[in-house]
Amino acid sequence: YSYRTLADSGQALIWSSDTNKQYNYFNNVWLNFTGRSLEMELGNGWMDGIHPDDFQYCTKTYQSHLDKQESFNMEYRLRNSTGEYRWILDKATPNYNAKGEFIGYIGHCFDISEIKNAEQRITLKNEELLKLNAEKDKFFSIIAHDLRSPFNSFLGLTHLMAEELPRLKI
Repeated sequence: YSYRTLADSGQALIWSSDTNKQYNYFNNVWLNFTGRSLEMELGNGWMDGIHPDDFQYCTKTYQSHLDKQESFNMEYRLRNSTGEYRWILDKATPNYNAKGEFIGYIGHCFDISEIKNAEQRITLKNEELLKLNAEKDKFFSIIAHDLRSPFNSFLGLTHLMAEELPRLKI
């Protein structure tokens, strides 16, 4: 009882699975996030919510780590109760019973969509800055080229004046 109360009182989407790669628990936070029932999520039903572009990556990551009984982290998009795909950070750890036998995984997920959106905005701003910097460099290159001829003429004239100055009578 206390485990379920603890699992349902936070912000993490919590799940567990067995040694057959079947998911056997989702907390209420998960169910509220997806808007689906526990029965719909159990087994591999939860995978219906994975974004199609992330599906293969998710299944491959989970299965390869379960076979080795290793912890893993992965990011993927999961459909929420409004039908919007949100970025999820999923952290999973092997779970063992009192005898030390591997009994599956326990995982906790966090919605990291705001972080991903901020990263995307930063990437776009960096691309803009690189473009502006390249335009600035091109502009200065054009200015330098356009000023080279008048400056060369001016330098030639001042050089000539410097050579002729001693001969001029004022």
